[in-house]
Amino acid sequence: MVVSAAGIARLRSAFAATLDATAAVYRRVQVPDTSGGSTDTYTLAASYPCRFSRYQITPREREGTLQVQVVSYWQFLFEVTAVIRNTDRIHVGSRVFEVVSGGLSSLALEQNVVCAEIT
Repeated sequence: MVVSAAGIARLRSAFAATLDATAAVYRRVQVPDTSGGSTDTYTLAASYPCRFSRYQITPREREGTLQVQVVSYWQFLFEVTAVIRNTDRIHVGSRVFEVVSGGLSSLALEQNVVCAEIT
């Protein structure tokens, strides 16, 4: 089955109507430190409408010296025009997610991004 350009445009428009959250995308950049090297920091790159839900992978625990962290995975859906990199962080309200992977759907209707939330 071949979907026309007009058909894809209608499907993208219908998909965009389902996006009920806004994600602030922070991009990793290196800045000079006081000892002549550099350090990573994150700056706001853009904000995009999105939809997100828990990804169907069992959460895992990671032990640290002071605490146990629970890592859970979330799937974000963005419009195809969103620019999301594998090194980005996504903020939705007070929650912070680290991008794990991403890519376009088969018809390029949406961008699917998997993130880890560490609490």
